[in-house]
Amino acid sequence: MSEEDLVYGLCQCGFGRRGLPLLGSHVEGKIMDSVAQISVVQFFENDLDTEIECRYVFPLDSSSAVCGFEAEINGRILVAEVKEKVQARRKYQKAVDEGKEAFLLEQDKPDVFEVLLGNIPPHTVVSIWVTYLTELRVDVDYSSIFFIPTSVAPRYGHQSERTFDSWKSAFNGKYHVKNLSPYRQSFWDSFSVSSLPPSFSVLLEIEMPSRILSVTSPSHQIESEPMKDDNEEGGAANDQRYLVRFSAGCASMEGDFILHIAQEKPHNPRAFIEVDEEEDETNTVTAMLTLLPEFELEDIKSELIFVIDRSGSMEGRFIEEAKSALQLFMRALPSDCHFNIYGFGSRFVRLFETSQPYNEEYVSKALTYIKSISANLGGTELFKPLEAIFKTCNIPSLQRQIFVITDGQVSDIDKITRLITKHSDSARVFALGIGDDVSHALVEGMAKAGKGNSRFVEKGARLEPIVMRMLKDSLQPFLREVKVDWFGSESSTVVPESLEGEEPIEHVQEAPRPPQAPFEIPTIYSGTRFTVFARLNLPDPNSITHLTVSAVSPDGPLTLSVPVERHSGNI
Repeated sequence: MSEEDLVYGLCQCGFGRRGLPLLGSHVEGKIMDSVAQISVVQFFENDLDTEIECRYVFPLDSSSAVCGFEAEINGRILVAEVKEKVQARRKYQKAVDEGKEAFLLEQDKPDVFEVLLGNIPPHTVVSIWVTYLTELRVDVDYSSIFFIPTSVAPRYGHQSERTFDSWKSAFNGKYHVKNLSPYRQSFWDSFSVSSLPPSFSVLLEIEMPSRILSVTSPSHQIESEPMKDDNEEGGAANDQRYLVRFSAGCASMEGDFILHIAQEKPHNPRAFIEVDEEEDETNTVTAMLTLLPEFELEDIKSELIFVIDRSGSMEGRFIEEAKSALQLFMRALPSDCHFNIYGFGSRFVRLFETSQPYNEEYVSKALTYIKSISANLGGTELFKPLEAIFKTCNIPSLQRQIFVITDGQVSDIDKITRLITKHSDSARVFALGIGDDVSHALVEGMAKAGKGNSRFVEKGARLEPIVMRMLKDSLQPFLREVKVDWFGSESSTVVPESLEGEEPIEHVQEAPRPPQAPFEIPTIYSGTRFTVFARLNLPDPNSITHLTVSAVSPDGPLTLSVPVERHSGNI
């Protein structure tokens, strides 16, 4: 299935991929510091007179991972289990051939999660429950950003004649929601979607390591209130824990749901160890380290190349925002840089044959050129302009920085990221995503491959601070060779090969690394959060009191020791 043909939600397999009516969606979860565990429950109805096979497609941020999936058909709950791909396909087909309800779960793309559901009886309500973990993004003001894509409550297909409330009554409690706190249970009991087809509700618990200053949403009207300690009536409000829901209880999804969380001390590093109670005898623990560093280093002299998406999908607001971003960049570039502007669609064009010095003459030409830019170059072929840029010779003594501004409607993501990775030692890539349906896999993938970083322009967001942060990042060196010592030893500490006036120091032999995600920690910029997880086998989980993170900066090796907090529940 191509990107253009992709339909989110539950749709009938075969010709036309008819979308089944969505009765309602509910999202609940917990946001803790820089990560969130989210459960999405959606209710669809097979309103046909025949049994059908369906494909369920769920959008995933590139930093997300599904950790649970359930489907309920006619009161029967089907729970996912992990198997080798070929074996799973055979088991699924066998169940379908025997007339049983079954599903097959696959993830072939980083931002799409797909499940095949077989033998859905006619006139049956199907409930889908997806649980996933995700990382929060950091805004330019260091607030945390959590978002739920529009596709969770897809706007397609026809409406069911049966409202969710009438179905819930007729279903008579056969669908039971699991392990809800009193807060969640009371909200679930009042959940109603009969007035807004299809509608969507949210209930989120937020816990931050320092006082929460504000919880706001630029996309939807919300209510937020401090939670009481231990959920006791009359208990003291905790200003580090908040509860969030829609003001009207439910809302329609006319755009991504975006939540901004500002806290008093966002830069405080945190380290957690969680004991897995089910695997306590194996001494297995999960560890997490999260860090939002802030540092100032000497700026790099640079050649800055801007690559702007001028395909048809950028027409309207998106191209105007891209042009505004370019104008802001042009007026803020350092005086000792060189620059150029590329535009791409089915073909690509460039302002100058080669990058030119930043002076009054060339800046004036660039600003005049930007005014004439329109979304008139057809399709979206990003590979060719990037390839052409990488083939041009770097300017001596200047670090090449490439800025890609796009709505992300590109199909050959893997090919593009491989190209960027190949040239990542000679050029850094920064990506700015524009639009409601921008591909996070593309934007974040390009930045990761190019040792840069990525930002997104939300509807109504101010462009200037986003552009200024990206430009500042591009002119700053980054921290490299980032490593975490999970065991409290010095085996992974970075040491220089020699010190002035001393004999060369040999590198310490590194101990084998535990299972870690991400396995290779990307480069770190000031104001960019990084979070890393690991599974550890420890005879005594209490033996570790600190985790040590080390890195190399232009000024030399850096180390930081972070005290460990212990949890018995989910991190």
